[in-house]
Amino acid sequence: MNIVVTGATSFLGVPMVRQLLAGGHRVWAVVRPQSAHLSHLLEQVAEQVPEQAPEQVPRQVSDQNQISDQYKGRLQIISLDLSNLDQIQTVMRAESKREADTRMAGAELESTPDTKMDAWIHIGWEGAGSDNRTQRDVQQANVGYALAAVRAAAELGCRRFLFTGSQAEYGVCRAQADHSAAANQTDYAAAAGQTDHAANADRTDRSAAEKAGYRPITEQQACHPVSEYGIAKMDFYRQAVPLCEKLQMEYIHTRIFSVYGPGDHPWTLVQSCLRSWERGETIKLGECTQQWNFLYIEDTVEALICLLTDGRPGVYNIASEDTRPLRAYIEEMYELCGRRGGFSYGERPQNAEGPADLMPDIRKLREETGWKPKTTFAEGIYETLHSMREGAAKAQSV
Repeated sequence: MNIVVTGATSFLGVPMVRQLLAGGHRVWAVVRPQSAHLSHLLEQVAEQVPEQAPEQVPRQVSDQNQISDQYKGRLQIISLDLSNLDQIQTVMRAESKREADTRMAGAELESTPDTKMDAWIHIGWEGAGSDNRTQRDVQQANVGYALAAVRAAAELGCRRFLFTGSQAEYGVCRAQADHSAAANQTDYAAAAGQTDHAANADRTDRSAAEKAGYRPITEQQACHPVSEYGIAKMDFYRQAVPLCEKLQMEYIHTRIFSVYGPGDHPWTLVQSCLRSWERGETIKLGECTQQWNFLYIEDTVEALICLLTDGRPGVYNIASEDTRPLRAYIEEMYELCGRRGGFSYGERPQNAEGPADLMPDIRKLREETGWKPKTTFAEGIYETLHSMREGAAKAQSV
């Protein structure tokens, strides 16, 4: 498939581009002009391009003019701000023409000025960091950028548009326990739109929280976003569905829960804990009594690609099958770090809405694509620690 990916140098974008290339797709990666993270993207994807011998791919590539030659048309970098996505067709035509002009006469081109796109994955979102999630003007600007992306995708001939939404669209969800097992199973199956047979088939795979009588969040749950970030994601969804229908594009809306792994933002809980304990420090935490769910970054990307290639249009939760108290995750991380440093609960105030419980139901995703997470939490933490240590070693050697 020919696929456009915005936000290609982000935490989610880099492994997305890498996995798409590994799967044989061709990628048009949209990055900010003069992006400081472009070289990191190219380093990560270099080994995934089979046409190019590893020794021929430089470990640091920052010259825009080198990219097409290095990746032989498998990866095309589109230098464009999110605010200018309406210009992407013009930019792509100009870049394809430049590529054609620099090749030998008669050489076979993998992309031409009239190459048709098959799909668009919209990851790009300004102000995704914690400080900017409360800024209404920043978040609402993204709605306009994303709607422009939908129109641009249609102009490029895309048949599918996949958007990376957020669990923040649901709002602040608190666990509701129904200790009547029979009532819980009946109501849960009905909420998920399942038959009794489907509910019975999945009963052995239910999370610890679900077995305790807590009702997970299904895609049918009403959305009441609280943060400006969640409101903006939901605003886009409400407008994107009719717009894609009008433009005759299939629309896939994903609500991603809590993702972790190498390359994540340093202010996240996982990164903050691991960095503190690697230094032997003590970290102050909140009560951490809520139910939580973590999914490794590589599994997240695989789920999104499965939906893009095999899923029907609709809304899908993206999460793991491992829902448990947040304290259990924290204490497991502490053990995996060799019990270095320490931590204390109840030292940080709760947010204004109180603790939210992340208890996603991913049954719809599993049934639609057959996808299941491959990475345990421990395995993901080991990979994250390895990446952190490798990065620290490189920094010291410079």
